[in-house]
Amino acid sequence: MTQATIIAANQATYKVLLPEVNDKGVIPARPLVLGGDDVSVIVKADLAIDFTEAFLEAFKYSSENELKKLKQKFIENGLEASASKLPTYLTACAGIVFMKSSQPFYQAYEVAEGLCKQAKLYSRQYKQLKDDSSTPIIPSSLAFYKITDSLIEEVDMMVETSMSASTESAVYHLSLPAYMVDEVKTSEANVPSLSQLKQLNSILSDSRINARPLRQLATLMHLNIDQASQVYKRWLQYSKRTADQLQKVSKDEQHEVRQINLFLSTLEQVIGRLEGDLPVTKVQSVDPTVSNYQSVIGDLLTLMTIAEEKTLKDPKPACQNEEGA
Repeated sequence: MTQATIIAANQATYKVLLPEVNDKGVIPARPLVLGGDDVSVIVKADLAIDFTEAFLEAFKYSSENELKKLKQKFIENGLEASASKLPTYLTACAGIVFMKSSQPFYQAYEVAEGLCKQAKLYSRQYKQLKDDSSTPIIPSSLAFYKITDSLIEEVDMMVETSMSASTESAVYHLSLPAYMVDEVKTSEANVPSLSQLKQLNSILSDSRINARPLRQLATLMHLNIDQASQVYKRWLQYSKRTADQLQKVSKDEQHEVRQINLFLSTLEQVIGRLEGDLPVTKVQSVDPTVSNYQSVIGDLLTLMTIAEEKTLKDPKPACQNEEGA
């Protein structure tokens, strides 16, 4: 286990961290724990998700190689029955906390632990729903959260407060519990993957889309759902112009309209059919008197904020914690 963890961390470092070494030779990360089934690393914020993704993917393959060696040792010592019980590979789940350098690190570490457990629960529930030979082990996933308040609470309490909006008859979740990293398991609908979230983020960041309506939308959903709906409908109306109408506007505006439509169609692929008044999808609710809705707007805004902070002279660090699943 330790060997597989170290190899995976090395591979993730070569892939993500070494290309970002500054002119003084400083690697933008500090390992705290590296061994066994526990990994904790402080990583530069804009590299944290890519580093974690690279680690989780590398761990699957490094653990497979190490388990092959272990099986062979078992067989050589007459333990064929024990060798047959070993899994083909292991997976890991991760929790990432984005925080300011001035915030208490020990509290952020505890939140990262909580996020890691949340990701593991998310993956475990997926495996239980599948319950077939195509999912022999729970898939890798990661959860992340950006701390904006000085007071750090329990993970579920913080997410409920900042990433959920509610009315008397509905609850709107703006963030997902976790994102799958194991691409083999994410070809189905309603199993959002990290690559899908990054694709959505790329559409926003690499195009001329004005992200201001999304920011307004996320803010207003906490204050006034009706006003949030009005903002979203105006955005939709802007994007649903006819071919004749588009010919009368600039090429930049035409491009923005196409990108908005691409964003919305991709969002629908990620979370499911969108409601007409808000970019959310309806999900199963425990309470029949309250409607439950899901979106990823909050997570997208977190990624956008991290990217914007990358340009600052003193970028915000990220606390990262991974545990073997």
